Amino acid sequence: MADLAGEHEKPGNPYEGEVAAILGCTMMHSGQLRSTQQLIEACHTAWGHYILDVGCGIGRTACYLAKNFNCRVMGVDLSEDLVEEARHRARKLGVQNRVEFKTADVQDLPFAANVFDATICEAVLAFVPDRQAAIGEMARVTHPGRYVGLNETTWISRPPSPTVLRFVEDTMAGAQFLQASEARALLEGAGLTNLTLFPSEKSTVLNEISAAMQSMGLGETLSGLNKLVLTYVTRPELRGTLKRSLMKPRDMMDYVGYFICAGRKPA
Repeated sequence: MADLAGEHEKPGNPYEGEVAAILGCTMMHSGQLRSTQQLIEACHTAWGHYILDVGCGIGRTACYLAKNFNCRVMGVDLSEDLVEEARHRARKLGVQNRVEFKTADVQDLPFAANVFDATICEAVLAFVPDRQAAIGEMARVTHPGRYVGLNETTWISRPPSPTVLRFVEDTMAGAQFLQASEARALLEGAGLTNLTLFPSEKSTVLNEISAAMQSMGLGETLSGLNKLVLTYVTRPELRGTLKRSLMKPRDMMDYVGYFICAGRKPA
C-alpha cells in the first residue's frame, strides 16, 4: 500500500522519510495502477488538465498523469525525502517540465482557491488528524465544476485479526482507515455533489504483487528491490524498521482493500 509508505513510520523516527522513500520504490498503494485509473476516471480527468496530487509519495501517479494524459501536475507531500525522490522520478521519465513537487500539509494547502482542474488523494487520509479540514482544503483549491477524488485503503472485513492490527499500529503510525460511507460524508460535508463511489475491493497478495510489477515494469521493480537490499545490508540502523514494514501478516489481504470516492465542486 504505498505511496502510502510515505506516512508509515512511527512519529519521531529520525529515518522516517528515508525509509519511506526506499519502500516507495518497491510497492504501491492498494489496487495498484488499476485503482489509480479508476480514480482518474471518477474525477473526469482530461488531456492537459492541471491536477493536484495530495500525498504524492515518490510521484508515481503524478508522473503517470503527465506522461499519459499530458497533464500538468502539482504533487505535495509532508516528507521532503519523498518529494526529492519524486523529482528524481520525473527527471528520469522526462516529464519534469509538466510536474512540480513541494512539501505541504493537506490541512493547510499553500495554494489560492479555484486553481486545479481536479484534486486527488491516494492512501493519505488514514493518517490525517483533521480529515474534514483536509477535504475542505482540497475542495477550496479545486475549480468550481471540477472534482475531488479519494483512493483510500479500508477495512473490508472487521474486526481485523490481532496480528494485522498490531502490524498497522507498529508500521503505519496507528492508521485509522476510512470506510466508504465515512469518505462520502466527508465529501458531502465539504459541499461536494454528484458523488461517485466505487465500492471496496478485495485482492490477494499474489494479485497485488503481480499488479505492482506490471505497473512498475520489470526494470523498475528490480531497481527498487536492489535499492532495498543494498540499504538493508549497508544501513544496520534501518534494518529493524525495514523488516517491520515488509513482514506483513499472512492474512493481511483478508481484511484490507480499497475504495474510490469522488465529488464535484458546485459551479
